Amino acid sequence: MSLATPFQPRFVFGMLFIASIGLVAGCSESQPAFEAMEKPGIQERSAGRLIGTVVPQTDLESGERVHESRESDWTGSREIWIPHSPIVRSADHRPPLLAVRLPDNTAYGVPIGLFSDQTLLMKSDGSIQRINNLDILQQAILKDCFQPMDRKELAQQLRAEFGKNYLVRNEAPYLIVARSEHMEGWSQRFRSLYHSFKLYCSTNGLPTREIEFPLVAVVFGSRSEFLRYANASGVKLPECCVGYYFTDSNRILLYESPDTSKIETQNTISHEATHQLAFNMGLHQRRASTPLWLIEGLATMFESPRLSGLQARDGKSLWPTSRKSTWQKISKRPESVQRIVAGLIHNDQAFETDFENAYTVGWAMSTYLSQRRSQQFGPYLQRVGNMPPFQEYDATQRIADFQSAFGTDARLLTNKIIKYLETLD
Repeated sequence: MSLATPFQPRFVFGMLFIASIGLVAGCSESQPAFEAMEKPGIQERSAGRLIGTVVPQTDLESGERVHESRESDWTGSREIWIPHSPIVRSADHRPPLLAVRLPDNTAYGVPIGLFSDQTLLMKSDGSIQRINNLDILQQAILKDCFQPMDRKELAQQLRAEFGKNYLVRNEAPYLIVARSEHMEGWSQRFRSLYHSFKLYCSTNGLPTREIEFPLVAVVFGSRSEFLRYANASGVKLPECCVGYYFTDSNRILLYESPDTSKIETQNTISHEATHQLAFNMGLHQRRASTPLWLIEGLATMFESPRLSGLQARDGKSLWPTSRKSTWQKISKRPESVQRIVAGLIHNDQAFETDFENAYTVGWAMSTYLSQRRSQQFGPYLQRVGNMPPFQEYDATQRIADFQSAFGTDARLLTNKIIKYLETLD
């Protein structure tokens, strides 16, 4: 997971978020599956754009789409075109597989990014494999087209990975890995949150797409197992972390504990599960520079009793317990709220320097805009979610997109947010 500046990994409330890197998970039918750059070559990662970059390849005529069989003799050396998007909903337009021969095995998938030191390969289970370019022996395009792994096949792989002490349940859109004695409870939680999320998006006009990969949720039997798995995956967790969504594996990882029923733990479950849903239903892209206030604000919204799906919707509060006391304090100083709002529109720095208030104000912005400015919020979310992968989203463009949707008066917006939240139970 180590990436050179400016693409350093960082944790945001348990979700490992790779700054300034993004993935477009689908493209329009009119868009070509592959597109060439005028000047072939490997780009430096600091450039931040890797769309249409070419990579060294075997047995290809320059500029042509030549497909190899899996029995290719791996000879020659030309180039292939990196696709705009690895996943296309229409089966007729799915890109071909790339086979990458490594010292110990051969990896199959679709290249979604090429850096000077590593290649990012989207695999059929929805995970993203990072390959050190020095380990690549040869590459070839295959006749086979990319398609998501069958649920039954993935379930078998999960059973082999986690062993006989765990069950794997097919609870569409999830594949849930958990101890048998608690499987029913976990299945109900994830199922309820999924239906609540779908209902909310439909009711509020938020643009979504069909989930293309099974959503894997792993619930370990103990914290020690949870930490061992994270460590083996190269993920360093804060001490208080009880669960996280990892964008590379596209999995939620949690663990059983005596505190599982506590409200703080329930909030974390809802928060991380919302991240997974939002990234897989097209509200966010895993390799795009989506503003953190939008990512974290939306996930925090689903900590609330009304939206979490863990309790009956009617008559329940929209307040997430993790943010209510902080908001009550900061909202007494409207100028402070306005300063944070303006800062979050510009960049994500507040999540590093003013963590608690950044999360709280991000939630407040998301709640107000989705509830009271839904006609503008949906198109704004779609615009940000459709940004090209690996493209820097600088302050100038962030401000322009936000102001185009919601206006230029930060003070007026702040006052409306404060007044709206005063009406919540």
